[in-house]
Parts: sequence; structure tokens; C-alpha cells
Amino acid sequence: MSTPSSQTGRPERRHGTSAVPSRLPRIIVLSLLAVLLFTATFAGTVYQDFSSRLQAQSSDISDLLGSSRPSADESAQRNPTDSWEGQALNILILGSDSRDEANKEFGDFEGMRSDTAMIAHVAADRSRVDVVSIPRDLIVEIPPCPQPGGEYSYARPLGSNEHNGTRFNAAFSIGSGGSDVRHGAACAILTVENMTDIYIDDWAVVDMDGFRTMINAIGGVDMCIEEDIDDWRAELDVKAGCQTLDGDQALGFARVRKGIGDGSDIGRIGRQQELMGAMAEQTLSAGVLANPSKLLPLLSSVAESLHTSERLGNLNNLAGLAYSLRNLDSEDIHFLTPPLGYSGPVVLQTWEMEEIWENLRDDKPLPKDADEEDDAETESENTEDSAG
Repeated sequence: MSTPSSQTGRPERRHGTSAVPSRLPRIIVLSLLAVLLFTATFAGTVYQDFSSRLQAQSSDISDLLGSSRPSADESAQRNPTDSWEGQALNILILGSDSRDEANKEFGDFEGMRSDTAMIAHVAADRSRVDVVSIPRDLIVEIPPCPQPGGEYSYARPLGSNEHNGTRFNAAFSIGSGGSDVRHGAACAILTVENMTDIYIDDWAVVDMDGFRTMINAIGGVDMCIEEDIDDWRAELDVKAGCQTLDGDQALGFARVRKGIGDGSDIGRIGRQQELMGAMAEQTLSAGVLANPSKLLPLLSSVAESLHTSERLGNLNNLAGLAYSLRNLDSEDIHFLTPPLGYSGPVVLQTWEMEEIWENLRDDKPLPKDADEEDDAETESENTEDSAG
């Protein structure tokens, strides 16, 4: 496992904990159960179509990951009909900026990178879901990765700045050889495991066109935007205020970085987390789950835009996981961006990140953010003063 370079010392850091006020876990459960109930009324035809298309986009990449990985004590003993029962689960979620096929309109550069990356940790007792974002511009060590042609890439050592280090989003590109999602996901997993010593159980990759299609399928997403945004890079021009973003606008909002807020990738991560929460709320408020004219296009876009691990591509497995999460409430899902060091346009690993990785490895709740603890202490003091 790599550790932060001694050259970084203890740089100035910024905590990024962001608890999204959404009902995401419950919505995931309701969505999947609704899919099963709805498709059952069609004598299994729709279910079989969705299931087969989802499976067609899934892959087994165990042969690409090798044997030198963090331990997974029970991985060889999982029940094949409910792969995750009683087990903690770590899923690496990646957003690809590939410009091939349906994504060509977003630019003409070759290859694919992971512009968004999150580790979603589902507790073994299903009492919480912790989501830790990995910045695309985080300087990391990238181990040798298998490539589509059968060769291995050379290792990229951990650097201390943009001039002698490699950013995290390069891992997906290096492994993919520019076009292969399976190899890209494998290299991203190996990089995350090397950095965190956390075993990644499963993975999912969604591209830009798929994200846009999902938004359009639910009738857009309601967002309150704090400032005017006009960014040609993200192809986004919207005014401040509360409004409904269509697929193109929502995608632009997820992509925009420069010219809004502090212009950092960390700020963009926070906006992406807000967007995820709004998407979840919109799914219910728009009546998608009970509306076949919206549900079927949503299922179609999901099936066509997601590339997943073999187990996540099995609808029966997803239904089992959804049922096990049925008792979660909104406060049981936690988003966090780890404390980072800053070096110009890139961010650096810090010694404090290890506590986060250790808690995920040990299936413990995420550590509280220092600012969050200060707010709690202030609130407690105010309560005591009021009582006095």
C-alpha cells in the first residue's frame, strides 16, 4: 500500500465532508423493488429484456486483478444467490469521459479517463452506506496494469506535485488502452487498492451520454443554483436560481469546474453530490416508479449506459441487496471527501486519509469532520446557555 510522500509533510488541508440531504438509499431500494413488481405484470418479458441487457454490459475482470490484493476473508464463501448477505461491500463507482460512439459530441480527444470516482461502502449489518469521493486530480501511485494487448503498463511512482506525479484519473486511461472499459476499471481498482488497502468487491462505470439520458428519462432534475454559470468547456449557460435542468444542463453542471465557486475539482465533487441527491428526489416526485412511460426509458438508459462487474449486472443480486437496505433512512448515508493537501492544480494525499481507509477496512463509521465536530460543540454550548 502506498503512503503519502514525506515531501508533502502536513500541508494545509481542507475537509470535504458533505452529508447530502437525500433519501438515496431508500430510493435505490424502492426503485429496484418497483422494477421487479412492475415487470412481473408483463409475464416476465420486460424483466428478462432488462436483465439480459444489463448482463450484456457486465464483465468478470478477476483475471485482470491478479492475486496480490487486499484480503477478502469471506469472498470465496459468498452465497451465489445473494452474493453480499452479511458481508461489508465496497463498490468503486466511476464516471467515464470517453468520447467514443454516443459521446463524440462532447469533444474529439482520444481515450477515456475517470472524471468521477467514489468508493461506496455498504456496512455488513446494512445500517449505513458511506461514500468517499476520490478527486480526479489526486496524485497517486499507479501500479503496473494489464492492458488489452496482453502487455502490462509500467508503474507510476507517487509524486509530490503536478510535475513528478500522476493524477488518479490517468489510471482508467492507462488500463483501458484508450477504449476497453474492463481493463480501465481493473487499473482503477488496482490503484485504489494500492492506495487504501481496501478490497474492492464490485464496480460500475457510467459514461456521459448515459448520465444525460437518465436525467431526461426522469423528466429533468430540480436544482437551485447559487450563481450564474457560463462555461463553454462544460457547454453550460444557466442563470442563478431554482430551475429544472434537462439532461444536457445536468451533465454540464456535473462537469463544470472553472469559473464557479473556487474553481477546484473539490468544489465540483460537492456539486456532483448535491446533484445525486436531487436526482434521487426527482425520481420519486416525478412519479417515475409508477409511470411506465418514464420507468421503461429509465431502465433502458440504465441498461445501455452502465458497465458493471458481473455480480452487479445480475438483477437478482441487485434485488437482494436492495431488500437488505430497506430499513435505511436518509441520515444513514454519508458522503465525504477526504482531507487533502493542495499543490497548484493538483491535490496530494495526507497522513489523515489513513483514518478514513482504516475505518472502511474495519467496517466502522467514517470519522467525523473537524468542522462538523466544532459545529456540534457550538450547538451543545448554545443549548447549555439557553438552558441556563
